[in-house]
Amino acid sequence: MLIARDLKSKNWEVYFFSSAAAIPDGAGAALTAYAVQNKNKKIAVMVDDVGSNPESHLFIDLLKGQLPNVLTVGAAVGQFYITCNFRKKLHTSDLVLREGDQDVLDLIAHWKTKEVASPEMVVHVSMFLLNHCGGHVYPVLAFMEYVFTHPEAKEYLADEKEFRRHFFSQTFVRSTIYRQVCSRCFDDGMAIEPNSAKTVSRVLSGREEDNDIGTLTRMGWWDSEKQDVLSALLLNACLNYVKFTDPTPMYLDQNFSQEQNLENLIIEGLFAMEPHELTCATNASGWPVENALSFNWAFRVKARFINVHLEFQKTFPRKLVDFYVNGNIDAGLEMLRNATQTVKDGAREQSQDIDEHLERFLTRSYNVDRFALLNFAMNAKEAIVLPRDDAHHDKVYTYQHSTNSLYRGKTLIRAPAVAKLPCPAPIPIAKLEEDRVVPERLTGRKRGLG
Repeated sequence: MLIARDLKSKNWEVYFFSSAAAIPDGAGAALTAYAVQNKNKKIAVMVDDVGSNPESHLFIDLLKGQLPNVLTVGAAVGQFYITCNFRKKLHTSDLVLREGDQDVLDLIAHWKTKEVASPEMVVHVSMFLLNHCGGHVYPVLAFMEYVFTHPEAKEYLADEKEFRRHFFSQTFVRSTIYRQVCSRCFDDGMAIEPNSAKTVSRVLSGREEDNDIGTLTRMGWWDSEKQDVLSALLLNACLNYVKFTDPTPMYLDQNFSQEQNLENLIIEGLFAMEPHELTCATNASGWPVENALSFNWAFRVKARFINVHLEFQKTFPRKLVDFYVNGNIDAGLEMLRNATQTVKDGAREQSQDIDEHLERFLTRSYNVDRFALLNFAMNAKEAIVLPRDDAHHDKVYTYQHSTNSLYRGKTLIRAPAVAKLPCPAPIPIAKLEEDRVVPERLTGRKRGLG
């Protein structure tokens, strides 16, 4: 759609077919005849989902017709395009910027001359944006121009922490540039594929159906080489589309401590989760189960709280915490599934090492002041796993699926933890919350909105 829009602005006639299967009989011959009769016109024929009918006569007529005024562009999933005689074949990976590309080095050199930040900071921000946007040219360039030319650039480019606080803020998500980028990159795709939002939601939540990855690949939202969604930008665009839907939404109060607010998010997000959102499994796409659990929890938090801003992050260039919680909290939240302590047992999932994850916070590898870890203990009758350093047990929350209970360290703080699941030993909430500051329901007076 973006290519078509650009060609139309340059006086091309554009014909678009949403699927090769939808091309009517005789279309190729008719377009060929029209092009021959109108040699002074520039004509573009664009076909999505070439694989649905790679033997269409349209391709035979146009690609072999030697028509200098006709441009034929096709998009395909997988290797279907090899049956068509396209002159040039481009993979998605050919269309992205990569670290070390001369274009990237030239951009960095250009922004260094503006002297709005230290050379080191320019490199850091440039590499961050490259990774965050999956290397795709338009969002990388648009965000670079915004970041390095904004009137307040020197303030939020003072150091990595200030930049992160600005980039992952609700203010930035509401900015004109962010909305323009998301509209251009994602809204057109959603218009073409009416069920795209539901499709990407199914994949991210671990409930993938047979044709979902094909749909996302066709839309350019899935990186088949990495078996991953296109970018962190897409992840957060999906998360930011979620609006609160609770009939009596909750809010975070600025009078509460930030640690209390973070705990409230953990508790209330879990409490609202649906049973199927906890039974997600590894699918053909390879989307990790812990990512699906994290997305499902975040979805419920966004639907339940009126003034919460979450950003789902991906690793760059050092480790980045799973969620950056901004607004009233300004904290990091790390998610684990079936956490382990540091051991040399190759059979255990070392990626879920709770000591290692804690260490990232303590050594400032995760550059946040406040933090918590939430472990989804999904194995039956598994003992609560805590870091070896007991000084930080209060930073660890464990959802024990077998008992439907939530613990802070070794202290039970909610049973049932998930409202719609059975709980063998429920405890009245009032008794558990004697020492806890509970978020209020939103009333007529909207207090504490961030």
